[in-house]
Amino acid sequence: MNTIEDRIRDAFRAADTWTPDTPPPLAFPAARRRTRRWVAPLAAAVALLIVVGTAYAVRQASSPDNATTGARPAFVLSRDPGDMAGSRHWTTVRDSATGRIVTRLDIAAAQLAGTGDGRTFFAASSTSRTATEATFSKIVLRADGRLRSMTGLAVPPVRGRIESLAASADGTKIAYSVQGGVPRGALYLADVPTGRTTRLRSSADSVIRSASMDAAGRLVAFTEESLNNAATKVCVLDLTRPDTKPLVIPLGKREYPDAVAMRPDGVAVAVGEQGGGGDRPDRIVEYPIAGGEPRVLATAPLVTEPRGDETAIITGVSVVDYDSSGRALLVATVGIPLSRVSLETGRTTLIGDPRWAKFHIIAAW
Repeated sequence: MNTIEDRIRDAFRAADTWTPDTPPPLAFPAARRRTRRWVAPLAAAVALLIVVGTAYAVRQASSPDNATTGARPAFVLSRDPGDMAGSRHWTTVRDSATGRIVTRLDIAAAQLAGTGDGRTFFAASSTSRTATEATFSKIVLRADGRLRSMTGLAVPPVRGRIESLAASADGTKIAYSVQGGVPRGALYLADVPTGRTTRLRSSADSVIRSASMDAAGRLVAFTEESLNNAATKVCVLDLTRPDTKPLVIPLGKREYPDAVAMRPDGVAVAVGEQGGGGDRPDRIVEYPIAGGEPRVLATAPLVTEPRGDETAIITGVSVVDYDSSGRALLVATVGIPLSRVSLETGRTTLIGDPRWAKFHIIAAW
């Protein structure tokens, strides 16, 4: 077991979610040691394949078509105020490299989630004008970004407003939070093939938002805002032990979490933090689950607008989403329109419509 896994186990144990004989969520089974005569020849053959494969990978990475950070998702699904004009509501498909609009889908998505490949998505859509009931669908895009299929899921319709939606990398699990149902705020896990749902967490006096899963579908992060004192905390729940208390990520006293994203490897959570006024801009900060120093991934420029005789600072983070490699973020804040941020170079590439920079949007890849 490596150091990171040990520290994650200790962090959950401190939150009373682990017992001494419980393996950590990211542990891998230890391989048995056996001796065979053919091990040496096999090892030589494997070594040759590794050399050849490495050379090919280096050559591919150096080509212009692959000069991006990791395996960038092919497309982004988004919905902004421009998609809701008129009597019909749309969901837009954009090229993740250029932001070019490929097509628009005739679906009024209340929330979106991607599996990380940029072609497989899930949507929660309102079935009424009052948004009191929602159904779920799976969207698959072709290689050119056009719609291949859009099918309804066996997951039962939900009464209440869908606050967030998340998916595992293999597309077999979705997590979603609901507001306004019974109980008032709740987090659910659904098995996509069967439609079976499990309530993971519920509260009569809080709102659960911004659900996000790791690639393996073992952990889910979310925010929980108290309706009594407006305090918001960032939580991580181990889905292999859903009946246990979630781990609460320690934030600074002046931090206001808006949106969260679980890193695909499950060892850290990116938190979109409101600046809270003054000279504090919105920013995206990554917090290790096992403890340690957080690091700032992106900082949004301060945005102001006149209010009477004064100038007010506008804050808010609506989108934070890792790509499948964990080396790029899909981000939207008041100061940053929908953009791709490279965590290796720090470069920010605009892929959304800057006209909607001050509005709340939803997006996934």
